[in-house]
Amino acid sequence: MKVLVAHNFYSSAAPSGENTAVVRDVEVLRGAGHDVRELFRRSDDINLDALVRAGGGIRAVEPVRRLRELLRTGWRPDIVHVHNLFPLLTSSVVRLAADDGLPVVQTLHNYRRTCAAGTHFRDARVCEDCTATRVPWPAVIHGCYRGSRTQTIPVAVNQVLDKRVWDQLDAHIALTDYMRSRLVNDGVPAAAVVVRPTSIQDPGPPSSPGPNLLFVGRLTEEKGPMLLLEAWNRSTASASRKLEIIGDGPQAAEVAAKAAASTNVLFAGRQGPAAVESAMRRAATLVLPSLWYEGFPTVVTEAFAHGRAVLTCDNANLRTVVSGAGWSAEPTPGGLATAIDDVFSDDDRLACYGHHARARYESEMTPAESYRRLLAAYELAIGRRQQAS
Repeated sequence: MKVLVAHNFYSSAAPSGENTAVVRDVEVLRGAGHDVRELFRRSDDINLDALVRAGGGIRAVEPVRRLRELLRTGWRPDIVHVHNLFPLLTSSVVRLAADDGLPVVQTLHNYRRTCAAGTHFRDARVCEDCTATRVPWPAVIHGCYRGSRTQTIPVAVNQVLDKRVWDQLDAHIALTDYMRSRLVNDGVPAAAVVVRPTSIQDPGPPSSPGPNLLFVGRLTEEKGPMLLLEAWNRSTASASRKLEIIGDGPQAAEVAAKAAASTNVLFAGRQGPAAVESAMRRAATLVLPSLWYEGFPTVVTEAFAHGRAVLTCDNANLRTVVSGAGWSAEPTPGGLATAIDDVFSDDDRLACYGHHARARYESEMTPAESYRRLLAAYELAIGRRQQAS
């Protein structure tokens, strides 16, 4: 199969599981013998502030030119797989491919179609103010993109202009059942969506749970690290166990200061994959105190692969992500503290959830199953394009 993969890589200053997933897909496809070409742009290569101030990104010229040149060489993809298109690729890639009769599938890693910030998170809470609006004025009023009304305007314009473009997609890949339901509610046929969680290589048989609680992720407000620290201090479990935090981000200094003042918080900063895997093996469970919906974070797949249950804050997406393999807590210091104590109150239940976590990995998230679902999405898109023709 000939596959064209299009993706705008996020800035290297903000490590992205989405970037990693795209690279992994390309490697898997090539390893299986498929002919893969890349239409990649990188946010590191541009001055994003200047681009947005100038109204750029609304319609891309350069990637469209590159795609046209590729088609003129005689290489014609069987499928175009798009991921993140913002800000340099834009929906122009979808429009050109669809107009040329090429089947197109998109993996939705976030919520940018209905939220300028891509997170549905504002003022420390889940926000759906723009979901049912034809024009996302609330996003402009609140400056939801990068805290700037000026920079939010072209993003909002893109959202309005792109609504018809998304109808040209032949199939969609959603990370979770909740993300699939949002697509269906937005008018996408249920039969056009394939659910495909994040996948990783099998780390091997799970070890016995360790004694501590583990957090791995970006240290930003929506990820909830400060909520976690307050909840940890309120929990009774903190008297005899440790909270280990791995990550970096805007709140790193604040997290580091609180860890330095505590005897039961270990802050490791940014670490590589080997260190994260080692931390997984010595942890009792992973905690994901995110205050936004999330997608299907790679760290959850890593936890499941290691046979570790996951504790999250409760919302419409995360409760489905950890269903049967963890806990969902009220997103308050008291609610999360109670849940942390609940995690460590019953070793048999902890082991049972860990067993279910590993079973879910084996049935949904192995490389083989992920590849099967990817090909199913491609075949679905190709079939729907042929029907439409």
